[in-house]
Amino acid sequence: MKTFWMLLVLLLSPSIACAEAPLRPPSVPLVACEKHPISNPQNSPDNSPKSIAAAKERGAAHAIRDIKAGKPRILYFGKPWSVGKPLVDDPTGYPVEIVGDCSVTKAFVAEVEAYNSVMRDWYAKAKPTEASKRR
Repeated sequence: MKTFWMLLVLLLSPSIACAEAPLRPPSVPLVACEKHPISNPQNSPDNSPKSIAAAKERGAAHAIRDIKAGKPRILYFGKPWSVGKPLVDDPTGYPVEIVGDCSVTKAFVAEVEAYNSVMRDWYAKAKPTEASKRR
């Protein structure tokens, strides 16, 4: 029965199931999961200014790569996502990918915020203006 629920979670929400890849049933290939660009929130306990600056650079670089690859998305961590709310960022309409919970480091927060900032800046520059919509 547990395998049924894990499979159901994997099919309905691959981004959440990927975060728990060790729980996936062996019959479900891992390639069904797309790895998010930001590393595990607890990998780097180094919260020095140098580490945080490097994390910001990584986040921005990952976002630029994703934009060029045609994969715009917003990364989310923190309190659990609201039940029933679609995994979509309201301001941009981009898909939301859950990348961590509340147990994160300052470097992880800096990386995710830099990633999302680049995505939202790109959206603001690339979105159609009202004048171009009327044409």
